Amino acid sequence: MGEFSKRLFKRDLKKFISVIMTIIITFTGMNQLMYVNAATKYITLNFIDNTQEKWIGNDSAVMELVDNTNGHDSYIMTKKDEVTWSVNVPFSADNITFNRYSQDKSAKWNSWSAGGRSVNNTYYADGSEYGYWGIIKEGFHTGDIIYLDISEFTTWENDNALMYINFTDASKEQNSGKDVVIMGSDKSLYNPILTECKSKEYIYKYIVTQEDEGAGALRFWRGNDATLWNCSTVLSYDDYLKGLNCIKVSDWNSSGSVCHYDEEESLSVSRDEILVGRDSATVYFYIDALKSDSNNIVLYENDIAIGQFYDDGDYENHGDDIKGDGIYSAKYTIDINVTDDVTYCYHAESDGQINSNEITIDIIMPFTEKELTDMEYVNNTISAVLSEYAIPDSLCEVLPDFLQNDIGNAKEYKEAAQRKYNALDKILNSLLDEGMISEFYYDDVNRVFNCTHLNGIVFGVFVDDFLKSSSDYNECMEMSETTIEPLQYSGYSALILNMFEDTAYRRKYYENFVKEWLNKGMDVYYDDYVTVDDLKTCLADKDIISLSGHGGVLEDGLSIGLADDIVTETSEIHYVDDLKTKRITYCNLNNQYVFAVTADFFTHYYGNEGLSGSFIFSEACEFLGNSEFGFDHTFADAFISCSAESVIGFHNSVMANYSRELMLYYFEQLLTGITTSEAFNSAKKEYGLNDYEYRKPSFIQYLFDRDAFEKMGAAAVPYMFGNSSAVITKELQNGTWEMNAQRFTQKPLKWKYSGDARVLSKLGEIEPYGKRMVFISTGIGSQSGVSMSGTQGTMLTQTVRNTDKTTLKFSYDVISEEPMEYVNSRFDDKFEVQILDFRDNILYSQVLESVNSSNWNTVSGINFDGGDNTAFHTNWKTVGIDISSYQNQVVKVRFLVYDVGDSAYDTAVVLDNIMWS
Repeated sequence: MGEFSKRLFKRDLKKFISVIMTIIITFTGMNQLMYVNAATKYITLNFIDNTQEKWIGNDSAVMELVDNTNGHDSYIMTKKDEVTWSVNVPFSADNITFNRYSQDKSAKWNSWSAGGRSVNNTYYADGSEYGYWGIIKEGFHTGDIIYLDISEFTTWENDNALMYINFTDASKEQNSGKDVVIMGSDKSLYNPILTECKSKEYIYKYIVTQEDEGAGALRFWRGNDATLWNCSTVLSYDDYLKGLNCIKVSDWNSSGSVCHYDEEESLSVSRDEILVGRDSATVYFYIDALKSDSNNIVLYENDIAIGQFYDDGDYENHGDDIKGDGIYSAKYTIDINVTDDVTYCYHAESDGQINSNEITIDIIMPFTEKELTDMEYVNNTISAVLSEYAIPDSLCEVLPDFLQNDIGNAKEYKEAAQRKYNALDKILNSLLDEGMISEFYYDDVNRVFNCTHLNGIVFGVFVDDFLKSSSDYNECMEMSETTIEPLQYSGYSALILNMFEDTAYRRKYYENFVKEWLNKGMDVYYDDYVTVDDLKTCLADKDIISLSGHGGVLEDGLSIGLADDIVTETSEIHYVDDLKTKRITYCNLNNQYVFAVTADFFTHYYGNEGLSGSFIFSEACEFLGNSEFGFDHTFADAFISCSAESVIGFHNSVMANYSRELMLYYFEQLLTGITTSEAFNSAKKEYGLNDYEYRKPSFIQYLFDRDAFEKMGAAAVPYMFGNSSAVITKELQNGTWEMNAQRFTQKPLKWKYSGDARVLSKLGEIEPYGKRMVFISTGIGSQSGVSMSGTQGTMLTQTVRNTDKTTLKFSYDVISEEPMEYVNSRFDDKFEVQILDFRDNILYSQVLESVNSSNWNTVSGINFDGGDNTAFHTNWKTVGIDISSYQNQVVKVRFLVYDVGDSAYDTAVVLDNIMWS
């Protein structure tokens, strides 16, 4: 048997053995699971006062739990804090009633028929007789923020130490006082997680993930990539509940204290770049002054005081459009009378103390006529050489994807490529001598000339043409089989970006599965003519994102090329800010220049939250670097920093037949509801751990060159970054806005909106149920409304897959400037709730409040931009909507507020505790 056949036999044998091992492990795991369940006899159930008034504990009330599952057994609950009662009951307890008694239990005041709890352990009482079940874990929760402060013992950073967090109280003592070797350690004691995020110098920050939930204690450690050297003191969950969220280190091991740490106030700006001649010089600064709540917050530019922050509703003069929302604003006109690019730095101080982060605004000058003329001359000169020495299509079409040896016409290809290299090297030296470029150098690993224009714009010139696959589309196209029912994908959204050159091999593959997904009800956006402008916005609010295009390493790092966005003088002028900031570059593809995007492009346009909830797969070669230059996770880090759930990409150049099949199988597995790591592992099991099998030489090549396998180059390996336990979920998310409280952002995460929607910590005297509430308006100040059937307003929407839920509950308070002057007039602003199907057909609609029909109460401390200085509100109300008719359906929950009659006087709504049960 030949070596090639032996290798295939070994691969199949490995698959057979893995199946047997999986069966053994499965049965072993089942036995262990059965044993654990049998041993678990009791469970702690909680009752939480979730009412706005928090009255349930008044008058020393006694809380009782009745287990109707096991003979109506009753249990007196223990009061843990002002709003929480707990008790241990049999694990089988399911049908539950809660009773509220007088202190001597002589009178029953209230009763909650909670019904079946299923897997839940906590009942939230919204009112005197109603509430809902949920889950709380007795330990740290997703989104909890923990800090490490080494400012008093900065030597913890010596020796290039890495910082870790470990969710147990284990110290070095449990390891006989020795350093802990990470790889071989007991994972129940030492399972460290690298902590790289810094709040500021010497302050590290870690946000608890779903995988960390339930831990009762933690320590921070220092070490290297293999060993843990020193540990901090312990922070328990009980300490955290008391407000102690930080471990302060004072010595090498188990020394220090726990304390409370507050992050700086979050300063933001309406625009962080100004292109002279195109953009307005007026910008708006915002700061969420939750801690200082001061009337003396000063804005500084390059350490010089330039303005004051206000929360007064005076948008025209101060840039503040709502008085009393806790968001202080400053309006400022920047000096753009400059002759070169410049950067200004800003921070805020409250009562003389620096209490904000620092932000920058770049002033970017447009290209001059001379710059454009010089760039065009250089580009045209090089393009002429590329055209003259283009490698014939006949060589590209039949040549194997990698040049293993000189069999067949590979020698001819190499000779043609060498002629092209010589011509490019000659013309670039000539341009350098003419003073038309400032420098160039040749990267012999990636076979690319990295060149720099006189104005600093960098571009690449590849020697090799992108090789065209000779594979027939129908031979390669083997769609993964699924058991998905029709419309099973409804409610999910996908973005498929085909950034390759237009060939049937590329195009038909994507069009085929896109059509299939559309037929199964998915909202799919497919783009095979992708431009830089497209990429600035199209990735937002997508569950699935496929980035398919040529990737490579240029001077400024990794980049992904856009085969259809061709470089012209007009496009250079249009993209001047992106070119100057090196968010984009350009290179040659098929003998013409096209634009390419870098990782900075995505962080700039999508910020901290722009890709929230997205699962990304990139087919680009060298997305994670290559074997010659090393592993590079710049792109993956960029997407994760934009809050993408997970990112998958390849190290080294990847074969298309492998990358796209792996991508499609991964996405379709993910859509079955399993975690991203389970889907990823399943795809690798199906198509291989790398693309080695897909780049094997032909039989003839192997026959004449037994070293052909070794000459293929490094195989491409896929890696995953992000939350390995994340799932594509369509459960109702972030209805209490705690996700916003954890991430310090005003964008309503997990919700789509059009118009004016923002998450606030307060609104005058109106307080949220928790830390945040969402605010939607008919259009105020800087955030105007949108046209809605001839009116102006805002829509807030979330797509949800309803399995067995029967009730949609939420609390709201409507605030308006229309009362009392315009009650019973045509100026009848409205607040409405809707349930829609995934095609936007309205299934249910109810106007809950309107200017003419609602009961209005005075409210203080609120003033909207425009209108008058009076405002009224309905007070908080909680409603429940029957959604039992929409079970086993994908529906959209939508809230609307809109003007009727005019847009001068505004109406707004705050919403909280949006959930279903």
